[in-house]
Amino acid sequence: MKGRIWAEINLNNLINNLKIIKSFSPNNNILAAVKADAYGHGSGIISKTLAEHDVNMLGVASVEEAIKLRDEGIKSEIVILSPIPEDQIPEVVAYNFTPTVFGNIIMKWLLKEAKKQDKVVKYHIEIDTGMGRTGLDIDEIYNFINEWHREPYLVNEGIFSHLSSADTDKDYTRFQIDTFKATITRLIKNGIRFKYIHIANSAGILEYKNDSFFNLIRPGLSLYGISPFEKDFGLKPVMSLYSKILQTRKIKKGSYISYNKTYKVEKDAWFVVGAFGYGDGYPRSLSNKAQVIIDNNLYPIRGVVCMDLTMIEVDKQFSPGTIITLIDEEELHIKKLSYLADLIPYEITTGISTRVPRIVKKRSFYE
Repeated sequence: MKGRIWAEINLNNLINNLKIIKSFSPNNNILAAVKADAYGHGSGIISKTLAEHDVNMLGVASVEEAIKLRDEGIKSEIVILSPIPEDQIPEVVAYNFTPTVFGNIIMKWLLKEAKKQDKVVKYHIEIDTGMGRTGLDIDEIYNFINEWHREPYLVNEGIFSHLSSADTDKDYTRFQIDTFKATITRLIKNGIRFKYIHIANSAGILEYKNDSFFNLIRPGLSLYGISPFEKDFGLKPVMSLYSKILQTRKIKKGSYISYNKTYKVEKDAWFVVGAFGYGDGYPRSLSNKAQVIIDNNLYPIRGVVCMDLTMIEVDKQFSPGTIITLIDEEELHIKKLSYLADLIPYEITTGISTRVPRIVKKRSFYE
């Protein structure tokens, strides 16, 4: 591989993960979360691969992300899961995106623009069952739907909510699911029906099973091979990260390594300079904590991780260009690194810089 650092994206692992998710809910539709550039994996290739394997709905966080997918030839339905500013409403309508609505203001914006472009807009309603973020309050939902459901330019396609603590608090999660279920039941009894009903994120799918499935699920982190629980469920990480050695040096006992003198060399030792740093998204909080793999052996990072370079203590001299493994499926699993860095796995994958090329691995499987 040319260059100083690169991420490998394993599409076979992506498909493995999708199959596992489908095995939990074989009869459900899937809205795959590909926001934040598919959690740092590359939204274009991830979305294309998912579409080839019967995932026809994609979830993003913004209009910009949705347009990027269209520009890359993605034809799937795209649901924008976060609130949309008024000045982007014309693009939502023009591109046939499916917005999330949470009150009368955005409905008025959508109606005005839908009439202007003479187009019908599908939307999903978000209700707040305990996340305390965006969405309609439970006691507002009936009046809201009653006010808008007869508007021919605006078609309600779905209703959903977000689980706030499905990986950490079972009682609160069951409260949210029960609240959502009771709300849907009341609406149906009043003659209001929805094409799609969804609340299950990755943790909801893997742990709460039929309680949270309804007829649409929203996998995110699990698609990329990271379980929100200790059990891995057979999921395989889609991203690995590699760099190269730039230089090998013999450094004397008593010398300091990197900025701020955080590591003092205990005896004469070999060190290598790795071509990676926090500018690439490798967390600075892994300074003096993490290990990397060189020539099938684990070696410790010494001193502060710099923007572009990192020092590693080794037991022999290595040639420049020797590959360094920073993230893999086992020894250097993303979850293990996230614990060491005091981050969540999302922060690791989404933090990998855009200056790091994403290289598709095993692509011939799909071609």
